[in-house]
Amino acid sequence: MKLYATLIVLLFISLISLSAVRTITQYGLPNCIELRNENTRVVLDPNIGGRVLVYEINGENVLYFDKAHEGITDGYKIQRVDAGRFDFGPVQTMPKHNTYWKGVWKAEIIGDYSVKMTSQVDTSLNLCITRHFILDQHSSRLSCTQTIKNLGNKEISVCFWGRTLVKGRGISLTPLHPQSRFPEGYIAYYKEKSGTVMKYKNINEPNIRKRDNILEIFGPTDCGKLVMDGEDGWMAYLSPEDVLFVKKFKHYPKKIYGEMTAATTSIWSFRHEVYEIEPYGPMETLKPGKSATFNEEWYLQSFEFPSDLLPDLNRVKETINALK
Repeated sequence: MKLYATLIVLLFISLISLSAVRTITQYGLPNCIELRNENTRVVLDPNIGGRVLVYEINGENVLYFDKAHEGITDGYKIQRVDAGRFDFGPVQTMPKHNTYWKGVWKAEIIGDYSVKMTSQVDTSLNLCITRHFILDQHSSRLSCTQTIKNLGNKEISVCFWGRTLVKGRGISLTPLHPQSRFPEGYIAYYKEKSGTVMKYKNINEPNIRKRDNILEIFGPTDCGKLVMDGEDGWMAYLSPEDVLFVKKFKHYPKKIYGEMTAATTSIWSFRHEVYEIEPYGPMETLKPGKSATFNEEWYLQSFEFPSDLLPDLNRVKETINALK
């Protein structure tokens, strides 16, 4: 009888450990939701801004998290951002919206590999945002679908803005437009005493290069942010832990992009310690009661980090094109 009871307990523990979705505490943050399959683990955090806290393959998490933030559930106490964040803009004209950026979200498990998170509603903007995350049962693909709905009585224009922070010391890879509006194919942002300055040509950064129409950042830079106007619909980051992180998203050539330079993608970096991978969605004008949606597909692939900091770009493109 005791042996039978022991077997039942072991079976129960085994079923829990194999569960594809469950509520856990991660980094001291309660009520997080974990999605997992055989090789991939995702942790979603509703405590602060409805973010992706962990995205890992074979135990290797690519997302950056500041250890100083462990156990802090009040997003308003955090100044420096981390993890897989999402935002909306245009950033220079949109009012601050900390209810969405730092506030608590509602998380719902809606399937074995699916979670929905819903924002609070800031009454000054009257927007409701939902994020639907689906982890593929057999691969690393994580579908991140955002919807913004206008609950107010006035028309409003917004654009989606992905802001995923990954661990540093790697190489960011972003396609450039072959007929870019920018002389260098990108614009670099520099902080000066007079304020932020955008430099569009004669950019001298030894750790930034262009190869095969791909912009690579592989070391510390004096500029903090780069914006591009590419149309390929992907961005990637190769980590020194031999993991290629890829984002795929739809480009809308007939729509207006609302970032100040009408950029479609952006990279922000800090001392080569952290990188922010940022696709933009187009401007969406929402009449009262109407909504708009933007989707990012995330992937993790094993990919050897080159000792000479020169990844095989043909192989990178072949890998990305094969992702479904």
